Amino acid sequence: MRITLVFGLLQSTQLLSQETQEVDSDPRSQPQETSSSDITQQALDSVQSASQAHTPEAEAAFLERYAKQTEATETESNEDTEDLDNEVIHKALRIKGCGIWMNRMLKKSVWITLPPKGRRPERLNANFVEDSVSILKAELESMGYLKFQLDLQIEFSDESIQTHKSIQAGHFQVSDAVPIERVTFEVHKGNRFYYKEINFLGLTALDQPTGEGYFRGPEFLIHLKSNRIYSPERFKQGRANLEEWLRQLGYREAKVLEDKIQTDPETGELKVTVKVVEGPLYLIRTTRHTVKRENAPEPEVEQKFYEDTPFSESWVMDWLQKLRERQYVQGFAEAETRIVNSTTTPATKEVDPDQPQAEKQKVFVDLEAATVPGTMLFQGETKIIGAKKTSEKFLRRKVNLHPGDPLNPLEVQEARYRLARTGLFDSVRYTFEEPLEETFPPSRDISFHLQESKTTEVNLLAGYGSFELLRGGVEWEQKNLFGIGHQSRLRLVQAIRASRINYDYSAPGLFHSPMDGFFSLFARQRNEAAFIRQESGGGVGTEFPLEKIQSRMGIRYNLEYLNAKEIETQSPLGSPSSRVGSVSVNLLHDKRDQILAPQKGYHIFAHVESAAKYLGGDSVYQRIEVGGSWRRELYDGGFLHLGLAHGLILAPEDRARLLPFNKRFFPGGENSIRGYQVSEASPVDAQGSRIGAESFWLTQVELEQALTPSWSVVTFQDTLGIATDYRDYPSTETLYTLGLGIRWKTIVGPVRLEYGHNLNPRDRDPQGTFLFSIGSPF
Repeated sequence: MRITLVFGLLQSTQLLSQETQEVDSDPRSQPQETSSSDITQQALDSVQSASQAHTPEAEAAFLERYAKQTEATETESNEDTEDLDNEVIHKALRIKGCGIWMNRMLKKSVWITLPPKGRRPERLNANFVEDSVSILKAELESMGYLKFQLDLQIEFSDESIQTHKSIQAGHFQVSDAVPIERVTFEVHKGNRFYYKEINFLGLTALDQPTGEGYFRGPEFLIHLKSNRIYSPERFKQGRANLEEWLRQLGYREAKVLEDKIQTDPETGELKVTVKVVEGPLYLIRTTRHTVKRENAPEPEVEQKFYEDTPFSESWVMDWLQKLRERQYVQGFAEAETRIVNSTTTPATKEVDPDQPQAEKQKVFVDLEAATVPGTMLFQGETKIIGAKKTSEKFLRRKVNLHPGDPLNPLEVQEARYRLARTGLFDSVRYTFEEPLEETFPPSRDISFHLQESKTTEVNLLAGYGSFELLRGGVEWEQKNLFGIGHQSRLRLVQAIRASRINYDYSAPGLFHSPMDGFFSLFARQRNEAAFIRQESGGGVGTEFPLEKIQSRMGIRYNLEYLNAKEIETQSPLGSPSSRVGSVSVNLLHDKRDQILAPQKGYHIFAHVESAAKYLGGDSVYQRIEVGGSWRRELYDGGFLHLGLAHGLILAPEDRARLLPFNKRFFPGGENSIRGYQVSEASPVDAQGSRIGAESFWLTQVELEQALTPSWSVVTFQDTLGIATDYRDYPSTETLYTLGLGIRWKTIVGPVRLEYGHNLNPRDRDPQGTFLFSIGSPF
């Protein structure tokens, strides 16, 4: 199939030999006589087929087939007994001329055609070489290199060498008479063809940038050729995608046609004109649903009216799914819902006020569906298969299905998801099993097939931060302790300015509820600007969801031993050494699009900590922190980020004895006001020593402009208000920072290099600070 595609692309690229070229309109521009009812029926037939493939029974059957295929592949691999020492190695294939990264990528594309390690041949053969030519051509053309040249050199075992220049797929042959020792491909890429302009004729349903997005990648400040690649196959796929989206918007007869392509072979620039014939707009007007139950004298009938609802396959499929799910929750697990009738009614033409020269024809669609619930089924026995290390009692609590209840396939799906979310299994699937004998009431047994994952993992840690500098460490994680899903994690990290040890033990699903329990121990030391922080202790608590507000809450008890050494100030407003017993409550409401590198959405958090002597410590205070962030996309590639944080400590008069110095706020750093290092933005006393704050507020504003898919620049403004005493709430002085940064998106979050310039520095404050870190600042 791939080779056939290559020949098609080769024929297409021959059309680019002229500097300016016009392409005749697609034959589809001559529409055939097809009625609106026929078009609607074609869509409904497709929906009916797809809808049947999205039932829980179909999902179970798919998982079963996939498991059998995977098992067969693993068995075949395990039974292979070839000598690994005689396998062909990577050095037998070389690709040159495209740079280190691209050479490696092309080599991987070719090498993957060989069997996996353990089943590879001893040497490369003629078929591999000939297939490699076709694969390289397809890969290069998909990247926009339509006029490349490919040279080939073959080294044989008898030390003879065969060279081929400007080879074409299917136009050369390699002899198998002598074994091949090495194959070298040299690529002369030539110009990369890319879209300089994309213009549309007749496109009114979408704006120009949205239409262009179906042919190119996302647009950024720097217009990279790699985001605007042209190849005949990519162009064809873009037309198909745009056409499909127009149909989803209700333009069922939409056609996207190639109108004109102008190319400059010297630069690779293309100017493309795409002709769009939108056709009538199909709208849902009414739906009628009947339910025909056994022994019921009359069917149940429901009719709805709609206004300005586009008719599309996805809308109809969602409608059918909802109708079927109504029956599932009542135990009718084999309910079938079908479209039984549809009518289309063309409306009178209306003139679009925004397009006075164009007229849009509307077609109204009326749909009727019927549901046959079938026999009401009940849950039979629930079987757990494949759980060798995990307690069956624990798994049955997770499944939470009970014999005798009405069989709801949606609950079975949800049970599978609950098992998968434990993280204990590589795969989870289920099957509905027919009983050997007829039962009354009718029932179905449910079997869950599990494949357990590894229970122990050891990971090496490494990183760099502007304050702690170089750091490294190790993490040891154990899963499924005692076979009941409990987990433990030990992490040891050593940095130049800090060291820490953390041990966390978690117990999900306490008392058969959504609550997760945890226990932790920690010890850490960090050399901050104002003092050396030494802390150790532990805590126990629970975390649980608040479903009504889509949030999570945690309650925790901590016992900590806090020490502050080498404090700058001679009169610290807090105890240098304290034992703290406290209870804290955490609340998180998170609606961000992602956690590591959010670009849209918002989140709100709150942390309230109360320490008292009756909790086992010698300290008394209340510490409150609240904040959040809000993000939105301003335009294609431009984002606005807003952050807000506020902290307050309510302390007794005898601070020097009852308030730990470590608990005061010491702002500054990559996640605070970014013109300062950690704790450098703290309030100072008369001698200029940093003494910490009892109240602070922080606002952060960022404008991010994407340069490429991976790189962006950021301008930011951070404002910090601080007060030494909470009675001077909210602040007694304000610091301002204005900065610029660059970010690189990675799988572990954005890597950030930022410089913050302080607009009103105090006597000891820096004029500005460079910060290097990983992760979002707020």
